[in-house]
Amino acid sequence: MVASQVIPLKLNGFYYCELSRPNNENVNSKGIMTLLLYKDGYIINDGMYFGNSANYCTSVNNNENSFLNSISKYKSRLKLLDDVKFSSCKIKNGDIDGKGLFTIKNDTIVVQYFKAEMKNEQKDSFNDYFLYELRGVIINNESFRLTKLKDYRRNKEEQIDQLYKFESDENLPNRENRFL
Repeated sequence: MVASQVIPLKLNGFYYCELSRPNNENVNSKGIMTLLLYKDGYIINDGMYFGNSANYCTSVNNNENSFLNSISKYKSRLKLLDDVKFSSCKIKNGDIDGKGLFTIKNDTIVVQYFKAEMKNEQKDSFNDYFLYELRGVIINNESFRLTKLKDYRRNKEEQIDQLYKFESDENLPNRENRFL
């Protein structure tokens, strides 16, 4: 990322994309996929949070199956992250899983991040990190649509349709950009 780059997106919160998928009881679970963007081009792909299930490092415990509850659970996670006892909650530790950089040129956004996966896909093995890339278009200062996913490990590219919307939150965690 170029330091003089103007970022036409709001950064005082997080971006989320709504998703629904069947769970073990064949209920269509409503959840969100989350991205944290920082002004220096750092990004954290912070995973999925579902309204009707327990989520990693959150304090909201109700299991209402709704997008609003998913957002509420994720906001509770952001609030917990500065507490020392939650330092292992992925964002604050030295792990690069889900972390990377993004660039913006005109109305195009490109996100690259690492994902932890088993080194050997055929058997239980130690994890390694693999690079993924998302590409899309900025709609306005509070939303963008990702349309391509590139998996560098498998050298595959696929079309996707993920609309990310902005949610304001004052608890965006401080972190160190380990890529610049």
